[in-house]
Amino acid sequence: MKQLELVIVQFEEVKKLIHVGRVPQLRLAFILLDSAVELIMHRKVQRELDGEQWQFNYLEKYRRMENSGSGGDWVREQIAELEPQVTSKRRRKKINDVFGEKVKFLVERDALPTEVLPVMSRLHEYRNETYHRDEHRVDVLLPAVLHGRRPPAGAG
Repeated sequence: MKQLELVIVQFEEVKKLIHVGRVPQLRLAFILLDSAVELIMHRKVQRELDGEQWQFNYLEKYRRMENSGSGGDWVREQIAELEPQVTSKRRRKKINDVFGEKVKFLVERDALPTEVLPVMSRLHEYRNETYHRDEHRVDVLLPAVLHGRRPPAGAG
């Protein structure tokens, strides 16, 4: 329940910031929205990876057996059978660290529609511009948080 509350509070704060309608507040709203989206995706990714944990653990066990020289052909067959069923350690790390990889993974798993991949990735790049480099693209910021609504007079 605490996980849900965290996201709800973020959305409530976004609403307040949008109501103000000035660029500084819209910037914060955009950052909070992006954070909420990434958090929701992270949780979904974790559930997906947890679903293959049993296979992942056995694959690791069989790889250790093969590396130690025990098991022979049977172990190699088990490894070959399990490898396509699990997400590799390298890919798991990439998915954990990179926003676009989370999106790609969820699209591959049919947890997100394919069409959102370029949109979400681009919006996250804009978020990085405003968050890390203090660059504010009002033409992107406004539609991203207001869904095309015009800002109040004097916004900016």
